Amino acid sequence: SNQTQTDCFVVRELELIVEPSPQVQDFDDLRACSDNPNIAVFDLTQNSSLIIGNQENVTLTYHQSQENAENGTNAIAFPVNYNGIDGEFIYIRLEGENACITAFNSAEDNRFQLFIDDRPEINLTASNEVICASPSDAQQADNEIGEFDLTQKDEEINP
Repeated sequence: SNQTQTDCFVVRELELIVEPSPQVQDFDDLRACSDNPNIAVFDLTQNSSLIIGNQENVTLTYHQSQENAENGTNAIAFPVNYNGIDGEFIYIRLEGENACITAFNSAEDNRFQLFIDDRPEINLTASNEVICASPSDAQQADNEIGEFDLTQKDEEINP
């Protein structure tokens, strides 16, 4: 017997709730100075307040790949003290308390880049700056307090 029954069904009310996903705000690439041109320590959380904006109850994590950010895996364990490579991309994941994440249209929606600059060379042999207290400054002179304008040394320190 090959019977097909098409009139058996149950109707129930179903309520769908649409929760908003958190919105990633604008954020910046990060720069650091280092004696080593290839690696430097970065505080990735410098971007946290920019990314989150005024949203509440969201969790922000940093990742080394788009795939990890999308899947919520392998978050960078210590984003305040991250050894980054010059030109490296860092991917973010912003998750709401309802487990909604921001959907990314492309890898560029949720990444920023790390850049390493050489430390500036400073002339440590700049001449001393001397101030002579005038008689009206006698009280300050007794306290060894004086006012210096160190911008006069800019050219000597950083030629």
